[in-house]
Amino acid sequence: MLIFGLEILIFSYFMLTPTWYLKGFPNYFIGEDKQLYRVIRSEGTDSLQLKKLCMQRYTKGYYFSGKFYSLVKLRPLLYRASETPSLHSFEE
Repeated sequence: MLIFGLEILIFSYFMLTPTWYLKGFPNYFIGEDKQLYRVIRSEGTDSLQLKKLCMQRYTKGYYFSGKFYSLVKLRPLLYRASETPSLHSFEE
């Protein structure tokens, strides 16, 4: 259900379409521009934070909650946004 709320949030406020989601990280997604974003929710206001690609020695990756994940470790966690059921498939 969180993914559906995330999809509504992105379409209505930011006009940014998620292309990939990360398993185990429900507030993170990769947009059409191939950038990693984090959705920050607080007291009725929602915002997006652009996550920066970091280098640790010779390895590229991102930090999630203080832990470094290389691009090689993140690849198996990716799944397409089209693989999740869309809001339009449910009848109200």
